[in-house]
Amino acid sequence: FTGEWLVQEKYDGMRIQIHKIDGDVKIYSYNEKDITEKCKKQVEHMEKKHFGDCILDAELMLFKGDEALHRASTVSHVFKKETEGTLRAHVFDIMNHEGKSIEREDKHPILPVWATFLRRPRVPI
Repeated sequence: FTGEWLVQEKYDGMRIQIHKIDGDVKIYSYNEKDITEKCKKQVEHMEKKHFGDCILDAELMLFKGDEALHRASTVSHVFKKETEGTLRAHVFDIMNHEGKSIEREDKHPILPVWATFLRRPRVPI
């Protein structure tokens, strides 16, 4: 291989998008349902941190202690609240930042900053 690579651990959760526009945070499921109310910790985190306006692509996972549960448990927890646990989001892509669509070539200078923040020891959002 040649060139630079950014490799991330693969999570098998529920795909979500986190939108922060004018300080208002909304979280949407893979099927475009507003699940913001189910993700209170993630919303609080995005409101506290100064990321600016952004749209993030992420995986939402349900954990029981330090153990990641199966995707089906995450979906059940979000839509039916049948499973106990803690939701955590792993952001894997920046789609839009400060009103600008982030294309592959534009991510190079931004990703190291986000990756440094996001890979801190198990700081879930």
